[in-house]
Amino acid sequence: MLASSVLQPFPASAIPVFAHRYGVSCETCHTILPELNSFGQTFRDAGYRWPAKVDTHGTLPVSMKGNLAYSSAPDPTGLPKAIVDEVEFLSFGPVGSNLTYRIEQYWIDGGNIGNTRDAYVEYKSSPMNAWHGFVRPIVGLQLGQFTLPLPNDPETMRPTENHYALYNQTVGNNPFDFFNDGMGVNLYYQNSFAEIHALALKGHDPQSGLPTSGTDTMFAARIGPPALSLWGYQYQGVRPLQPVRDSFIRRGIALTSTLGKAQTSLVLQNGNDSSPFGLGVSTVSSGGYLQEEWTFSNRWIGTVRYDGISGPGPSGFLRSTTASLSYRPLDRFRLTLEDVFQTQPQTMHTLNAAILFAY
Repeated sequence: MLASSVLQPFPASAIPVFAHRYGVSCETCHTILPELNSFGQTFRDAGYRWPAKVDTHGTLPVSMKGNLAYSSAPDPTGLPKAIVDEVEFLSFGPVGSNLTYRIEQYWIDGGNIGNTRDAYVEYKSSPMNAWHGFVRPIVGLQLGQFTLPLPNDPETMRPTENHYALYNQTVGNNPFDFFNDGMGVNLYYQNSFAEIHALALKGHDPQSGLPTSGTDTMFAARIGPPALSLWGYQYQGVRPLQPVRDSFIRRGIALTSTLGKAQTSLVLQNGNDSSPFGLGVSTVSSGGYLQEEWTFSNRWIGTVRYDGISGPGPSGFLRSTTASLSYRPLDRFRLTLEDVFQTQPQTMHTLNAAILFAY
């Protein structure tokens, strides 16, 4: 029923909320969903405020995104190879001159009942300065549940079906990873050349079964223009493992570049845990990835990524190469085919295919 309802023809106006609201096509902000072009990135930095005052057509600020997926790899929980991978509802936009809100709620995620991804309000001191090249810097504050400030978005804007191994990495019995959102506050400063973030977060991991343990902290910074930026970040917290709690830290550096049709990311990270198995024995972990995206046209995007992680516990040792090709047959659709060559520790090939659509 879901597939038949979304694949039937729609009038041209039946497109995601901002395209409908401002009377433009999805291509105004996106190359292929969910990839943002430079206009879309500035629109996001401005707190989803249009560069000029226009009639918003009285639209309801809610969008829906779905993903139908196939993977040749067997699912450890017994799900079939072809599933309704994601169905999510999004509502976000400006409230007055300085406030923005965002809610991203999964109805289905990974073929199972979904959870809330984002739910926050955000204050920006001068959001429209994003349209004027940050003539004045922006000071902002996020409050609620939000994606952590990393060099690449681990979920919503990820260009491949295959996850970033680094952001899914856990160490020993410590359930912390960078894939899940943080809950707390994010105070940041942003101008045309740099951004700096200071975060205080609830020391808890969703569905881990562990109680909250104090306050986690994170600091992140980016220096340089989009053509070549240097990133650095540090995350620190404590998890109440038994009988000895684990104090952990993750430090990362990255280079990101957007030049012409190419987007490149190189991320390296290391970590230290004082007691990742609850036994009082410390250990180290490491990981990283090199990713290259190439926009062949406004309908074709190719992505190649090499992932590597090392450390004790469920994630362990992994090396993988992901080659992905995405095509936009219609304005709000995305077709993806990708091959994953992975060693963990056995070597295997996985074929992934997906149809993403938005309304």
